[in-house]
Amino acid sequence: MSRRRRGEGSPPKDVQLPDTKSAEANIDALRLELAREMPGIDLHGLYPEEAESRVDIFLVDSYADADMVKIVYGVGEGKMKKIVLRYLRNHPMVKTVAEKQGGCVVLFDK
Repeated sequence: MSRRRRGEGSPPKDVQLPDTKSAEANIDALRLELAREMPGIDLHGLYPEEAESRVDIFLVDSYADADMVKIVYGVGEGKMKKIVLRYLRNHPMVKTVAEKQGGCVVLFDK
C-alpha cells in the first residue's frame, strides 16, 4: 500500500472545493457593477496637452459624489498615459492610482 503525498490525488469527500467558474463569474459581475456606478472620463481624441485641465475639472466635479473614478487614456505610444499618471500622482485630492491597460482607477483622499 502506497501513501499519498500532500497535494496528490483527490481531496477528502467532506471538503467542498470552490467552483472556480462561479467565483470568476462573481468577480466579473462585481467588476461590471463597479464600472457601471463609477464616474469616468475618456480622453481619446484629446491632445496630451489638454489632458491635465480636463482631468482636473473631472476630478473636482466628481470629488463630492464619488470615492473613486476611472480615467481612460488608451494605449497608443504612452504619451497621454505618462502625462495623466504624473499629474494624478501629484494631485492633492488623489490618494491612490491603480493602473490597468489603457486607463486607471483613482481613489480620492477623503
